[in-house]
Order: sequence, then C-alpha cells, then structure tokens
Amino acid sequence: TLSSSSAASDVYKRQAQEASKQQQETSAKVLWLFAEMCSMRLIPDCWNEPFQPMIHIDDGRSTIPSDFSQSDLLFFDEVLPSISNSVLGARLADILWLLSTPKNIQHAHQAIELYTSIEITEHNSLEALKLWERGARLAKTFGKATKDKLDNIEAALLKAFHQDYTDHAMLVCDLGRLLVDIGLANEQMEEIADRLYTSGKATGEATSLLASRSYFELAHR
Repeated sequence: TLSSSSAASDVYKRQAQEASKQQQETSAKVLWLFAEMCSMRLIPDCWNEPFQPMIHIDDGRSTIPSDFSQSDLLFFDEVLPSISNSVLGARLADILWLLSTPKNIQHAHQAIELYTSIEITEHNSLEALKLWERGARLAKTFGKATKDKLDNIEAALLKAFHQDYTDHAMLVCDLGRLLVDIGLANEQMEEIADRLYTSGKATGEATSLLASRSYFELAHR
C-alpha cells in the first residue's frame, strides 16, 4: 500500500501515461484524476482549505479541489467503496465531504476512518502524522456523533506514543506534539510530560542536544 500521497501520485501518473500509450483513454483519464487527487498538499490544521496546490508558478498552479467537476465528484462517490489504497480513499472521501452539495456526513466518517487506518512507522511518520491529524480534527468537529472514533484515535496515538523507536529520535516528540496540539489525552498530560522528559534525556545522550531540547520544550508546555 502506498503510504505517501506524492508516491501515489507518481505511480498513478506513470500508469496513466502507459494507459495512454495503449490507447486506453478511459483508464488513462481515471488514473490522471487519481494522480491529481494525490498531488495536492495536505495542510491538516487548515479547516477551510486543507488541500493546497503543490506547485505555484507565475502563470498558474497545480491541482486544487475546486478543479474537480461535478461529474468527477459523482465518479469519486461511485468508486470510493472499491478503493483499496487508504491514502487515495481518504482524499476522495474528504474531497467529497468538502465539495458535495448537500453534504453527506458519511463521507466525513469514511475520511476519518481511512486517514486513521494508515500505520505510523519510523519511515512514514512525516506524512502519516499529517493524515492522522486531519482525521482527528475532522472527528473533533462532529462532537458526540464521532466520539467513539475520536476515542479510538486517542487510544491509538497514545499507544504509538508509548512505543520505543530506534531509528527516529523525534517520533515520540512528534506524537506528543500531535496529542497536545489537537487537545487529546488531556487526562494523561502529566504522564505524557514525564514520557517526553525521559525520552528527551535519552535522546540527548544518544543523538543530539537539539533533538532533546525539542522534547524538553514540549514537556513544559
């Protein structure tokens, strides 16, 4: 499964180009749509416009959500249940939630579930944490309607936070920052601060003082 939107976009572009060479125009069009969907930059804490163009140039920009037509949205809604790539599926559901009129809350529920189904590892955390943040912020929006989902997100992030990581000195700090920024695990804040302090001390001994400083600053927030 492609856990990076940029990697997914590149794959879909290559597949679209190959389909065009084979004169499979319908397949090529679908694959180009998927490539464009995955090419957008996700800004998870920007509620009104979470998807931004990846590229700005003097006379234009790359894809943004409003570039998709009504027929595109109808197609996304039709194919969403059959999408196996969670990164693509989450974006499809999120775009449908943002752009469909009238709004269908099931699209938001699907986006939340798909965003938070991505495994957080030492190798994909830069993007995975953005996906989880977007899912968590969506879940917070609906209050009681998504409380169970938000509780599950909190539990999963806390579990990841308490794991040990050997190849990514900053991941515990990044997870702690995410919990704090979103406003999750408020009852565990003392425990989180202790964990950050301990991890910061260990990180300072094992890697760099700069990394440990980030831990200590977050622990005192």
